[in-house]
Amino acid sequence: MALAYAPDTEIPSIFSHYQSDLKTIQHLHEAEESAREVVRAITEATDTLILRLLLDYLHRILQRDELPAHLLLLAQGGYGRRELHPQSDIDIIFLHNQELNLKETQLIKSFFQCLYDLGFHVGHCCRSYKHALEILSNDMHSQTAMSESRFLAGDWHLFEQFKNDIWRVLSRNRSEQIRKKILERNERVAKFGTTINITEPNIKESPGGLRDYHFGIWVGSLYEGRGMNLVQLKRSRLIDDHMMTKVQKAVEFLWRLRNDLHFFTRREQDVLALPIQHQISTRLGYRDLRGRLAEEEMMREYYKHALTIRQFAESIDRKCSPKPFWSFLKVKPCKTLPDGFYLRNNKIHIPTAFQFFEHHPQRLLTTFIHAAKYQVELADETAEAIRDNLDLVDQAFLHHKETAALLCEFFSLPEPIDHAVQEMRRTKMLERIFPEWRSIIFLVRYDLAHRYTVDEHSLRCLYHLEHLHEDQAKYSRERHSLWEECPRKDVLRLSVLFHDIGKGRDGDHSIVGARLVDNICRRMRLSDEKRKQVVFFVKHHLIMNQASQRLDFSDRKALADFSDSFESPDDLNMMYLMTYVDVRSVSPESMNEWKNNLLWQLFLATRDVFVSESLLDEDHQVLVISRKEEIIRTLAKEFDLDLVRNHLDNLPPSYLLNQSMENIRQHVSMIRQFDGSKPITRFYPHIDPGCRELVLVCRDKVGLFHRICTAVLMENFTIEEARLNTRNDGIVANNIVIRDSMGGKNVSESRQFLLQERVTQLLLSDSDMPPIPKKPGAGFLGRSSFENRIKILNDISTRYTVIETRGVNRPRVLQELTAVLSSRNINILFARITKEGNRVTNVFYVTCPSAEKLLEDQSLADLKQALLVCLDYTDAHG
Repeated sequence: MALAYAPDTEIPSIFSHYQSDLKTIQHLHEAEESAREVVRAITEATDTLILRLLLDYLHRILQRDELPAHLLLLAQGGYGRRELHPQSDIDIIFLHNQELNLKETQLIKSFFQCLYDLGFHVGHCCRSYKHALEILSNDMHSQTAMSESRFLAGDWHLFEQFKNDIWRVLSRNRSEQIRKKILERNERVAKFGTTINITEPNIKESPGGLRDYHFGIWVGSLYEGRGMNLVQLKRSRLIDDHMMTKVQKAVEFLWRLRNDLHFFTRREQDVLALPIQHQISTRLGYRDLRGRLAEEEMMREYYKHALTIRQFAESIDRKCSPKPFWSFLKVKPCKTLPDGFYLRNNKIHIPTAFQFFEHHPQRLLTTFIHAAKYQVELADETAEAIRDNLDLVDQAFLHHKETAALLCEFFSLPEPIDHAVQEMRRTKMLERIFPEWRSIIFLVRYDLAHRYTVDEHSLRCLYHLEHLHEDQAKYSRERHSLWEECPRKDVLRLSVLFHDIGKGRDGDHSIVGARLVDNICRRMRLSDEKRKQVVFFVKHHLIMNQASQRLDFSDRKALADFSDSFESPDDLNMMYLMTYVDVRSVSPESMNEWKNNLLWQLFLATRDVFVSESLLDEDHQVLVISRKEEIIRTLAKEFDLDLVRNHLDNLPPSYLLNQSMENIRQHVSMIRQFDGSKPITRFYPHIDPGCRELVLVCRDKVGLFHRICTAVLMENFTIEEARLNTRNDGIVANNIVIRDSMGGKNVSESRQFLLQERVTQLLLSDSDMPPIPKKPGAGFLGRSSFENRIKILNDISTRYTVIETRGVNRPRVLQELTAVLSSRNINILFARITKEGNRVTNVFYVTCPSAEKLLEDQSLADLKQALLVCLDYTDAHG
């Protein structure tokens, strides 16, 4: 193919013309031109650049205006598909069917170097024709790239031969190629998450992203033995008209979103990160409406289209995946189920009889009861039939007594129901049978903690409840026993599934949710006792998590007051399980060992209250004595018994119950070394490899924790977790988990030493703390519906005032909060630092200088205001 040579072109002018084209294309994008037209225009502009640069080098090195007949230049990947985005990699390959001479080699090297020098991210290679076909047999990535290659320059007939040879090689074992591609997708899904409903999706790699779209096209092409597009997949009956239209709209949306991410960030940004969601949403025309943020509306539309792409990929997977030979037999074993259903290949099928559901609409619910009883999925035709008959679920259906009876049966089943509820969601039956569910579908809450949408979080809670036996965390066996022995599984399942049903509406979501779930229970005709239980659990589903962070478990009055919230031990058991699965489902890392232990100890301590008020102190004392004897027995081989006993006697019972044996060993070892003046510090490994645990033993004084926070901040660390323990004799034993704020995965010994020196220096000094300059460029977390909160509580502890702060987690916040307390001579005796995503809850047990509670006067209002200023993320940021 000859290239028209323009003798006056040079590389700077070629590149300048390309940049001008990109600016024009960006204007088209901002004018809401079709995303398909935008990616095609970028591809064409890149073609022009590539060919003009190639022509320039051909003329200067080979003194000709076309490639030699044995050379091909091909576009691959997104560039080959004509789907190039503003900052996408440019994948190109030189292919040759005879040895290259020195000048041809120089041409190729110089050409690639030029692209690098111009700032392009280039995926490039140069292969012989024979080598390319050899690689094709084994390399899945090369198979995909080469099959999608597009001609740029060279001999067209050689390109046609190459394309034919590609499909000849791929057709040798199409079933195996499809199997490998499906396995590759499964590995990608496992890496990027099994759900589309995450708050920061990767629009290319996450489930429902563009990779899933390409997967469907590629597997369909392999199945048919030739390159395919959506229209051709429809003609081959791998998808129908409806699916084709939905996928086209979804791809258009994802392309437009990805184009804007690239234009806005000026880099290949494919993660829809929280800090930029507001800007992207407004750039794409979304606005705040009816109490919902623009970014929430954008994300809802993203999830809708991502669901379409995932369904497309899974549909192609099912239709094209290799089948075992016996699956083609006409006679297939099946199991007959009541009411006309039958079970075949571990899927629920329905008779082919016309109007199966129309004649008896309640069969729609019976389908899911069978799915739960036999722990199977719905056959595709069954799911499709349910979707086609959703109009049968009208008001009469919702309030019918048979509907109520079937729902009660479903939620009371002895088998797990979580998978059947997922099938309800897949067929849209869940939002039909429970209209209240619609308001939380694809709902993102910008509360800086939840990783998933509200509906996904709720379903994960139900999953974790049903699969407590698979939990690897401490006390899992005990939790599983509580679930197995639960007398009212229907109450707990309903409470867990609908605990956040009030989100996305005006008002406190717990109170709103209680009202909504009351309506659900009335439609289900639950007994008044069960209905009131469900309403109670939804209305108060946060109290146990809050109490685990606030309460001093050695304060018997505080525990007695907390236990008054529950009518019976069964209520407490269910609230504990509900709280555990709720916290665990916030994000993969939300339930750590510390939170797990706090929640369990609160549960045990509160459960003791229900035995008998007269036996309360005695039972608790037995538990404490038993734990104390265990500690002494374990540590007797290493330490003097008087040292161990003295340490335990100087701390409250909660220390014995909540601290691990290893932490107590560390404390005793360091106290043995402590001379009463110079602080002792040691570092220990942490379960999170990116963190280290700093253990500190020193003499207590007002402002101690503030000085520790300042030292940590000055050495470029952040505090992830802190447990402060103050003995009666004024010695403190603190465990502080730190992370490198500069992003390092491992903390070097030299930096550990510097931090130890800084801590020692500040603790031995009584002078004012050195100023800490604000660091520019702190990461913006995006807009949030989360509200800062300060609570100063004098009624939940008999000895201390409890100060609870909740705000955005940023490096300086803990240091600033403790500075306020230190400046008012408020002494921190105990502290709990709990992080959830990008927010942090700090609980301080404090006293005034006279070791008494803080007085209820104007000074508390002033203190609260000063602490709120510290939490003001906007001011701290500005």
